[in-house]
Amino acid sequence: MRLNEETISNVKKEMIKTNLESGGLFQGCVYGNAFSDEEEFIGVGDGRAGEEVNDDMYWRWASMTKIVGLLFLGLCLEENLINLDDPVSKYIPEFSNINTYISDAVAVPDEVDKYGTPVYNMVTKTEKGLGDKITIRDLVNNKSGLGYGFWGLGSMRSSILNPLAVTKSGQRMISFIQHYDKLYELGNTSSDSLVSYYYKNPLTETEILLERIKQPLLCYPGTEKIYGVDQGVLGGVIGRALQMKGFKCTAAQYCQWKIFLPLKMEKTWLCGKGLNPPKDVLEKLTDGYFVRQSNIDEQGGPKVKLNKTYRCFEEEAQGDGFAYQELNRYIVSQTDPPLTDYLAGAFHTSGAGPLSDLCKIIKVFINKGKYKTIDENNKVVFKQLVKETTINFLLSSKMLEPELWGFGDKSFNLLSPYETWTGGMAKTNDLQSPELPFSFGNNTYRWGGYFGNSFIFNTETGNYMVSGTQASAASWQLNTLPNGKPPTSGFQVDAIKLYQLLTSNFDGKY
Repeated sequence: MRLNEETISNVKKEMIKTNLESGGLFQGCVYGNAFSDEEEFIGVGDGRAGEEVNDDMYWRWASMTKIVGLLFLGLCLEENLINLDDPVSKYIPEFSNINTYISDAVAVPDEVDKYGTPVYNMVTKTEKGLGDKITIRDLVNNKSGLGYGFWGLGSMRSSILNPLAVTKSGQRMISFIQHYDKLYELGNTSSDSLVSYYYKNPLTETEILLERIKQPLLCYPGTEKIYGVDQGVLGGVIGRALQMKGFKCTAAQYCQWKIFLPLKMEKTWLCGKGLNPPKDVLEKLTDGYFVRQSNIDEQGGPKVKLNKTYRCFEEEAQGDGFAYQELNRYIVSQTDPPLTDYLAGAFHTSGAGPLSDLCKIIKVFINKGKYKTIDENNKVVFKQLVKETTINFLLSSKMLEPELWGFGDKSFNLLSPYETWTGGMAKTNDLQSPELPFSFGNNTYRWGGYFGNSFIFNTETGNYMVSGTQASAASWQLNTLPNGKPPTSGFQVDAIKLYQLLTSNFDGKY
């Protein structure tokens, strides 16, 4: 075992400390080295009530699934299944119906919405053939203008939206979200993948997309990077491309065949009817948990008390929007979706499985497209999943300009300084954690997901870590801890600090 007992003890102490200071229930991480092929799982707390955290549990990956999408994109480009400069409407004809985008947003003086966000009115422009200008390259660059809906985030919404008001692009985003508020008041809840579950109305990705493209784009196609639903659409594009080539499968099924099966990711699935979950999903799925400080969104369960941490399986939590969102999407099965359903079975931000399964994807990136397996002679061999040139292409920095998801050019960009395509990871040079007196080196990549998960890996040293809780990002902090004191940290342990604690054991240069 490469990690000594002192290092493991220090990591556990850090996780326990974070839980005590925040009201969190459990945390876990997998740490390993792709070159030595050694791996260690460290967990604290009860991943399910009364059950110690272990790597046999299934975790909701949320946006960490995008590293799967990044690898899948590279594979499909390598196979000439799609071309980056193809118009999306070649595969999803409804995109030709898009003809409106938001050109500006005008503040309504002295007016705020019920969440405390300043009110902006959209200014739109119309251009015939606008949707045909959106290319696959725009999708993987998050420049389609689709963005996220994300309007149903309860009282946390103001903390997400208000910082956006410092830029014109952020003001347009706010006007768009407030436009969605009005749609919801009219009974339309089918435009956002998160909200459709949050409001207990699960829909297919296709239904969500076809509703979304009836509304204005957030920007003129190709002009601004606005992180959003682009990867879900990319899954639909690949699915239709497969049909056009004569394949009788969805994008998710092709991903399973080409990536999951060779890597023996047997317990991983793409959720929301993408791939069916394992039969033991209810036995091994970790508890999602959440806190309500208020019921401003009017989706609280009838028995839910404010300022209390709930597990999604608890009886008192049933009927709550959070519990429904955290559970239903991950246990639902698909029943032979029609191939004419563009996004049926497509991947989006909703993969799930053991943390160590996600490590297998990371190791392919570190090992330049190769994976380790056993051949017919029972010998350990490396096989090429994708070409080394494909990995180099995917890992090259492509997005150096400011982007909306980072809350504008006057605020800290969470994904700085360099990002790869599809929102799948950020390359970090000299990223400093405030808790420790050292920083990341070069060739380090990281990403995080909605349920408090993160991954970090270094292509030079071979070190990698996948960590997380299952705390909903749309949840709020406790007002007070059980001891009556206010929380002093977030649910999620500082992933940067965890990684540095782990690597400092044998990477002296850090």
